[in-house]
Amino acid sequence: MRDIFDKWLAAGCPGDHPSNNAIDFGKQSRAAEFRTRLIIVSVIEPVLANNYLLKGWLDRNCLLVLYGLSNAGKTFMALNLATHIAGRKLWRVIRINGEPVLYIPAEGGASIRNRLATIKRDRPELADAPFYLLPLGLDLHGQGDVMAVCEIMP
Repeated sequence: MRDIFDKWLAAGCPGDHPSNNAIDFGKQSRAAEFRTRLIIVSVIEPVLANNYLLKGWLDRNCLLVLYGLSNAGKTFMALNLATHIAGRKLWRVIRINGEPVLYIPAEGGASIRNRLATIKRDRPELADAPFYLLPLGLDLHGQGDVMAVCEIMP
């Protein structure tokens, strides 16, 4: 049993228990992959030059998650940032290296369109920004919708 347990640990503890006969010891678990990516703080050096979208806030090729209570302003914040990134305009006093934006709302209805119309009215310099809205639900569990979004990326 100790040999099975050692193999289970070496495989990154897949499954529920080492006695689980369904464990494939030849396959690396996600936790084992994470272990190979761990960086101890003693070897971390500062990154002095980076390719940012929003200086000090958002690097290129990163994921931004806005989380908060209902009606806290997450959509307003996301649209405000996204339109400034697309328009290559300062956001507050923060520099932007803009790019086209594809915005896929996870909420429905006319509220997104109304908010964007308000931004266009209040900030006419952003009205012609390469900002694209895709107002439909997506299934991100499979490759179909993901690949379709990749194909239409601006």
